[in-house]
Amino acid sequence: MKKGREGRRGSVSSESIDPKKVVKIEIPQIPKSDEAIGRIEECIAGHLLFTAVDYETRQTLILSMSERHVGAGERVITQGEDGDFFYIVDEGTLDCYVKTSDVPEPGKHVLTYTTGKTFGELALMYNTPRAATIIAKTDAKLWRIEREVFRVLILTKYVQMRVVFEEMLAKVPLLQAMDAYERNVLADSLSERTFYENDEILEEGDEVEEEGCFFILTEGECSATQLDADGNAKEVKHYVAGDYFGELALLRSTTRQATVSATTDGKCIVLSKESFGRMFLQVKEIIEKQAEGYPAHL
Repeated sequence: MKKGREGRRGSVSSESIDPKKVVKIEIPQIPKSDEAIGRIEECIAGHLLFTAVDYETRQTLILSMSERHVGAGERVITQGEDGDFFYIVDEGTLDCYVKTSDVPEPGKHVLTYTTGKTFGELALMYNTPRAATIIAKTDAKLWRIEREVFRVLILTKYVQMRVVFEEMLAKVPLLQAMDAYERNVLADSLSERTFYENDEILEEGDEVEEEGCFFILTEGECSATQLDADGNAKEVKHYVAGDYFGELALLRSTTRQATVSATTDGKCIVLSKESFGRMFLQVKEIIEKQAEGYPAHL
């Protein structure tokens, strides 16, 4: 096998989540082929957790990852247990289950993870037990990062970005039903997008994107339009800071119902399709109730 970038186990000093402390830990450096490194880089490209770290730290993280193969039906993590690793799916399919009183073990199926998806971060970020059970649906290959490596190299960089999102979320009327902890969890799944006047954010008839599917406007204004029978664009809704859009295609499993364009420069925070389903259970009823009051053409 062709050798790639290799390293040895070394000590790395970094701030912990408490900025007053400096933690020194041993970072495992596991030799990998160029092909394996390329695969990992593809899986984490654009992932919010990894955008918070610089190139050198990201390469250290990649070399620290260990490989785990699991067979179909094998449990990777179990709800209620302590968390020890953060996982990245390289190959295969895994199902996520959450315990409920009306569904037998392992619980209600809520998500499916495929190549490039990640899981296991919440228990590491919040020092809480695993919130779900993950079982391999097929044979799978995973990359994993040790708990302390994850916390020291990723969390200390990411926490600064998260604080900004938390402040944004606290101002959104939709999210007032959530407590501070729930908003903090939600902040961990967000990204930010800047737009300029006349930029088209969503287009009527398009399929729902995996990465940018649900939008909360934090600055500026946007307009939603639909084409009438003559092909003319007619405004059906106007958005200002604090409003949200993009939820109808998700709730109704349809294509985009309107074109949303910026009428001013501005910013919005964005949830992926996976994050919408995973993090927005707390306010889904509010969103659905609001959608019931939309005009029939929406």
